[in-house]
Amino acid sequence: MEEINIKDLFEFFISKIRIITLVVLIVVLIGAVYSLCFQDPMFESTTNMVLTGTASASGSTTSKVEGGEAITQNDINLNSKLVATYREIIKSKTVLKDVINTLDLEYTTKELYRNITVSTVSDTEMISITVKSLNAEEAAKVANKLAEIFSENIKEIYNIENISIIDKAEIESVPTNINVVKQLIIYFLIGFVVACGIVFVLFYFDTTLKDVSQIEKMGFVVLTSIPERIEEGGKK
Repeated sequence: MEEINIKDLFEFFISKIRIITLVVLIVVLIGAVYSLCFQDPMFESTTNMVLTGTASASGSTTSKVEGGEAITQNDINLNSKLVATYREIIKSKTVLKDVINTLDLEYTTKELYRNITVSTVSDTEMISITVKSLNAEEAAKVANKLAEIFSENIKEIYNIENISIIDKAEIESVPTNINVVKQLIIYFLIGFVVACGIVFVLFYFDTTLKDVSQIEKMGFVVLTSIPERIEEGGKK
């Protein structure tokens, strides 16, 4: 493999600055047109729930505190164990089918499943349900209905009522997948990398002779050379 001279490579890159600039501009322009004209905006809405006391579905509890139900250590331990199970129940086919049928959605359970994210906060009994959709209003409706139907299913399955919704999903006006400034920076970097790759390939496969030393390395004797003449204004 022929040794690459870093100085020659650098000078070659400088000489091709117009090509680099042109490629970067083309990539950024294509990216901007795609982001503004062709990329579908995606909206997300989130509802937050917390696991509370393990009262029975009929509402009976073992003790009371001022204006509410007492939460024992056993309740906290049980809720901690239930969090992981609840995450799976939220995205179960039974719950998703009920949501689809109730809201009359044009989704399959698999499609709705892919648009739902269920997360928990470590060492807490907090559960967040995030729904993404091309329609901001639909995302909020699905998130709220999902929490509602999930709570009803828990009452039937475990005969307990320990789900409390603390934040209902709201309609978001700003899409989550479109950030023009961030995307333009990414497109700029992509264009720069592509342009540098193109210039490097041109340099690597360039077989033209650029100075006397290259001719001498080939075993030829240089009889004479014509120096460059630089006129006023920098023109060679």
